Amino acid sequence: MTVTNVTIPSASSSPDDDASNQQEVAATEAGKSYDPMLNSELDAIRALIADRGVKGESRIREAANKKSFPLALQYEQVNQENAFTLSLGELAASRATEKGEQFINPEDVRRVLYGVAGIAKDNKLSNEIQVCFWKDLAGELDPAFVITSGRHRLTAIIMILQSMGIKWEKQKIAVSTKIVNGDLEFAQLIRLANVSRKMSGAEIRNFKLDGKGVITADSEGFYRTVRLCRKPECAGAFAAACHFESLDKPLDFRNKLRVYAAGGYAKLVNGTAEQRKAAVELIREEGNLEALQELAKGAVDNLVRIKDDAKLAYPALYDHLRVPRQMSVYLAEQLGVAAPTFDN
Repeated sequence: MTVTNVTIPSASSSPDDDASNQQEVAATEAGKSYDPMLNSELDAIRALIADRGVKGESRIREAANKKSFPLALQYEQVNQENAFTLSLGELAASRATEKGEQFINPEDVRRVLYGVAGIAKDNKLSNEIQVCFWKDLAGELDPAFVITSGRHRLTAIIMILQSMGIKWEKQKIAVSTKIVNGDLEFAQLIRLANVSRKMSGAEIRNFKLDGKGVITADSEGFYRTVRLCRKPECAGAFAAACHFESLDKPLDFRNKLRVYAAGGYAKLVNGTAEQRKAAVELIREEGNLEALQELAKGAVDNLVRIKDDAKLAYPALYDHLRVPRQMSVYLAEQLGVAAPTFDN
């Protein structure tokens, strides 16, 4: 990440509206925003809000109109007037500066809204959204930031305001801040920030890749940096490649694909010397990016057939066990090495 000599703005300062709007528009145009309206996978949550409504709506509207929105959904802090705040638009646009792919799980958004202490049930958030800034060895800070904890809280807040027809981009909320000195510290911070919830296997694999400097936020960055991973991250790297080749597929397809792809590739990475050499070199050696992309595309295009073959080969097993096995057989054939064998 490029480092610029800046100072974190004081809690009481207001970002320039034009600059803020430009950042938000740029992020939206690039498809890199946490604006829920850009995420069709949240349609069921929108329908749920329309059906169940939002308790405390009048209070939220009044707070938004008076520019006192933080306390509509957040607990008051000691020295509240000096709390560090960011606009919802700035937070949504921060997705454009991420180097690692962050996940939005509709079920987690639903839980924030209508769970035991759901904010759509007239409750307040128990924790602030946490954001992270980078600092170099000379002490210079990058003005860009990323969300390390609270993406689902942010999404839920914005969806509440959108359901009410309130202009949400300039509404401010209090956030907590962290400063890290590099990608390794950031990877550690984001793992620690998420220990309160169960992370998916895809998130864990991506965090491990992030820790090695592999960019997982976009395809171009991923293929530019994928060679930085080591043997233990190769299966996660292949799963990430499959993800980038399946962005036009439904969420459920992509989620299962990543599990099957990582599991199948891991069986090669941990297999015979021949299998291991082929699998690791494909990820780490120069000149193999096109071959990696083609293998990932093949896994996507053939997933249905691989699942059908797995049912025939291992009828007594469930998909989460048999499909990775069959995926490893398919991948071995494509790599030109002997396929793994398994006891039924």
